[in-house]
Amino acid sequence: MSNKLSKSQIEDKKKEIVSKIKEGRLCTTKERPTSAKGEFWSNLLRIKDMNGIYEPFVQCVICQQILSYEVKNGTNSLNLHVQSCTKKTSLPKSTMPIDNYVKKDISIPPDDKRMITVACSKYCAFDMRSFNSVNGEGFKQLCQALIDLSYKYGLAKLSKPSVEVLLPDRTNISRTIKQIANEYRLKMNDILREDLKEVKLIGISTDYWKNSYTRTKSGENTIRIIKSVLRSYDLDPDDKHIIYLTDNASNFVSGLKNEVASEQLSSDQEPTLHLVLPWINKLKSCCEIKNNELPTIKYFKKMILEQIKEKVWLTRLHDIATFLHPVTKNLLSYSQKERNDVYKATRDMMKTINIIEPDEKQKQISATAITSTSRKTPKK
Repeated sequence: MSNKLSKSQIEDKKKEIVSKIKEGRLCTTKERPTSAKGEFWSNLLRIKDMNGIYEPFVQCVICQQILSYEVKNGTNSLNLHVQSCTKKTSLPKSTMPIDNYVKKDISIPPDDKRMITVACSKYCAFDMRSFNSVNGEGFKQLCQALIDLSYKYGLAKLSKPSVEVLLPDRTNISRTIKQIANEYRLKMNDILREDLKEVKLIGISTDYWKNSYTRTKSGENTIRIIKSVLRSYDLDPDDKHIIYLTDNASNFVSGLKNEVASEQLSSDQEPTLHLVLPWINKLKSCCEIKNNELPTIKYFKKMILEQIKEKVWLTRLHDIATFLHPVTKNLLSYSQKERNDVYKATRDMMKTINIIEPDEKQKQISATAITSTSRKTPKK
């Protein structure tokens, strides 16, 4: 090599070569040097990059080991290596290596065990496997087969390591996945910070499952969880204009088996967001209890109304969609204060996406509001 490297530097360089070959950044070829004449070259592969420039290394096809090679240093060491590998593979089957008669437990260094733990954690996280899957008999047999194969073709013929000493406990897997997730979250934070410099409006689509040990899936709890997640990514939910979308309303209305409501809210040919509030209000009005009704009907209506209040999560986006649609823009079920809040929210959104200038204040929305609420008959 052009600059004299230490033994450790050469070994590091060999590991780098192996890694680049696996990644496809380097490739091997049977093409010999122009001056090569020895037969041992038939057992060696040269290594080059995508530009055709050769690395000062070759790979033995018998043992797969990476060997240093430069023309000026000669090929005697390469010849001796190939001869040694050829003798090992040509041993009679009746000749048993000495390690077959000696059973010796080997000690796995902590760094190597940690590498296996990280690999198992990624296996569980990336492939959506349970933490306990690494303790499965089939998984252990797979790992043991890989170890046996590497031992069969490896050069270090020591005692075969057992898969039991390598695989971590599921608790260790769970803890490691959290550590890896935090590392990825930090990387994601950096990406989000750059992207959010140009972002004015953020939309978040949410859905999750409630298990029996957590609190109810109410709108208040949901928004608290979402804000907590946003803050974990260094996003201030009060600083950005964020729109939250949820499928709870449509799912619940479909569950009521009301054909008219479910058909309108499930339409895929036209917008339906503006219909959510009117239909929810209509469903609530249908649940109003009347004095002359049977106790069973009263109880049934009460239970349905409680389910509507608990399951349906309405957001400001529903108000804005209802106001902006020509059919529902009057907001007849709203008080004047509620209407004003909707007008303000609409103005804020329009400013955010640059539909109106911030200094135009309330001109556009106020004009629409007056048109929507005024129903006076003109004087003749």
